[in-house]
Amino acid sequence: MTVPLLIIGDAPSATSGLGRISKELAKRIALQLPDLYDVATYGYGGNGDRSLPFFQYPIESMKDWYLPSLQDVWENFASG
Repeated sequence: MTVPLLIIGDAPSATSGLGRISKELAKRIALQLPDLYDVATYGYGGNGDRSLPFFQYPIESMKDWYLPSLQDVWENFASG
């Protein structure tokens, strides 16, 4: 049984430095530790990238990093 791991930050498909870090971190975990973690990202500022080996949830609304749909995203990801 794997542990769900949701990484929150800039989207992996974003061109920012934080987006690049999110992408590399999630990619390494997904490829090197698939027996331990089921990884996904919840990211701001990107359109998604289907070539990445993990699911990406877009942050659709945010104010001062308050994420009103975080609970819905977590429940959707962790239940699957």
